[in-house]
Amino acid sequence: MRLTCKGKSVEVRLHCIDAPEYEQIPWGKQSRHHLRKITPRKVELKTIEIDQFGRTLGEVYTTEPSRRFLNLEQVVGGHAAVYEHYCSDPAFTRAQRKARKAGLGIWSKPGAQQTPWVFRHR
Repeated sequence: MRLTCKGKSVEVRLHCIDAPEYEQIPWGKQSRHHLRKITPRKVELKTIEIDQFGRTLGEVYTTEPSRRFLNLEQVVGGHAAVYEHYCSDPAFTRAQRKARKAGLGIWSKPGAQQTPWVFRHR
């Protein structure tokens, strides 16, 4: 995700999740479309760390009164998998379990789209 913070473009990796690669058709495009659809013009970024490639690893929240956690919403809708090795928040594993059971997004049929990290290492 790219955000503009104080006039500067910032590449943000969403903490706890791994979305399908854009080349993982159609899941990558669907994931990107969903994130764009749920992201308002103004968001709050909570930086977790800067990774080895200079990207910001963070949590993205909406600023409206009914504040939403966009990282988690991607998992709830089946548009991303939980990166369990890097995520200890049980809300993510619960959300993924529900999305899988409901057959949402990447869980709608079996395949490599469910584990983007495997797809990348092919």
